[in-house]
Amino acid sequence: MGSGTVFSIYYGRKDEHGLKEGILASFTLLAAVTVLLHILTFCLLDWTIAALRTPDHLVGMTREYLAVIFVGMTGIFLYNFLLRCCVLWEIPWLRLCFWRFLPA
Repeated sequence: MGSGTVFSIYYGRKDEHGLKEGILASFTLLAAVTVLLHILTFCLLDWTIAALRTPDHLVGMTREYLAVIFVGMTGIFLYNFLLRCCVLWEIPWLRLCFWRFLPA
């Protein structure tokens, strides 16, 4: 989304307040887009299944599968965003918290 450039500029200027504001603005915008995509996705789920020409006996399983995949977008968003913040702010304990819960 181009926010990495803004982060780099503020980081280079050693402007911690500007950096925090930029990260908050980026997080808020990306979170709002994620929520909007979730709403749109779940409203159009039946249309998507029909467009895929899914056989009737598989519609239930397809709906469950797509719901899990689309809900996973939130996890991916949080993982990617928070991982970048951990690296930027050098907070290894938070990154370790994420890795601790992943299966080996």
